[in-house]
Amino acid sequence: MAYKRRGFIYRGVKVLPRQTCGLYTHTFLKSNFPGGLRRLTESARGGEIFDIIVHNPISIFMTHISNYGHDRFAQYLLTEVADFLHTWTNLQLSSVPPKRLASEYFALFPEQEQPIWLDPCRDPRHHKIWSKENFCYNLPNAIIIGPQKTGTTALLDFMTMHPSISRNANTQHFEEMQFFSGKNYNKGLQWYMQYFPTIHNETNVTIVYNYSKPYDEPSHIILEKSATYFDSFDAPLKMWRLLPSVKVIAILIDPAKRAYSWYQHQLAHKDPIAMSITFRRLVLHARSSSKKSRFALRRHSLNPGMYAEHLGRWLKFFAPSQLLVVDGEELAENPVRVMERVQAFLNVTVLDYGKMLRKSPKKGFFCKVVGGHTKCLGKSKGRDYPRMKVSTWKFLKKFYSIPNQKLGDLLRKLHMPLPRFLQSSQERSLQ
Repeated sequence: MAYKRRGFIYRGVKVLPRQTCGLYTHTFLKSNFPGGLRRLTESARGGEIFDIIVHNPISIFMTHISNYGHDRFAQYLLTEVADFLHTWTNLQLSSVPPKRLASEYFALFPEQEQPIWLDPCRDPRHHKIWSKENFCYNLPNAIIIGPQKTGTTALLDFMTMHPSISRNANTQHFEEMQFFSGKNYNKGLQWYMQYFPTIHNETNVTIVYNYSKPYDEPSHIILEKSATYFDSFDAPLKMWRLLPSVKVIAILIDPAKRAYSWYQHQLAHKDPIAMSITFRRLVLHARSSSKKSRFALRRHSLNPGMYAEHLGRWLKFFAPSQLLVVDGEELAENPVRVMERVQAFLNVTVLDYGKMLRKSPKKGFFCKVVGGHTKCLGKSKGRDYPRMKVSTWKFLKKFYSIPNQKLGDLLRKLHMPLPRFLQSSQERSLQ
């Protein structure tokens, strides 16, 4: 419906949503209007245009100049709807200059200030005005969404060993794009697209976008990984609007372990807030702390572990068939079996990762085999740190008990396997 359109602000330019009133270039004579004058009148008197104005505190209509000549449709339609509103409602109509209108609009709808990017290649009208320097097949069709400290970097490392999977180049300072969950979103679509490879077919010709079948399975996977997407409130909507057919991969480990790993990660990076408080005090007492910084650290440690809540938000936009939930514990212990499922999910040729991965005695986890030698992730991965205190562990197990129960219910409803931290000992023995 037209009244669901939204405005946005880009580089200081305020763009307001234009509503449709049913008048087009060719409708300047009664004989040209579908349904005739009666249908146009019905639209004003309780019909579509009336409905649009009632649902919008601010309405902007554009009619072509031809609608003001000949049979004067524009004057007729707007006069009819104004008279009907005055007679049958208590609405007060007013008109203001454009700059003031824009200011009042975004005062009413501040959540619309940030633009929502769409894929210009999915509509031939948009693609026609899209820069010829841009290609349609250099947007990701698979994304690892996190959460952080669950093994996302290892999974990315293993997946990009496959010849049919390419990933984005690193940005200037970071490995992750964090486009849908941070300030990089404001840099625009072209900033995002520049980091992805342009895919060519076997004859080295750039693939031409097929508008009639935009959701066909791609022959090559372009992969992105940003672990901050998982628990971001806005990321699911933003990603869906740009990449509605993307395949999404989440990795889950015991949320108590994930929270402790995040805290240790902050310690290793000399975060002053983490260094000022023990993990036990952070999870038990920081929620009532007057220091906002400690409260924020606690939230970043604990909130991503509310897995069912975050997955539910993703499933509002993406079908279950577009979501793969990976057991992070299984990825660490049996990555070959996990990679079989990942390859099947992405519909790429299934390779034997048993020949491509090897457990490093020094690191204690699986690494890539390159040229006959193991190549492991850097020193920041797989750190050793002190065991969590038993009392803290018990607190977190109770803290996450209900969220974990909701996660189990959700995964069973979706007919997805439970990660090991949700399984009973009996369920594990049957695997």
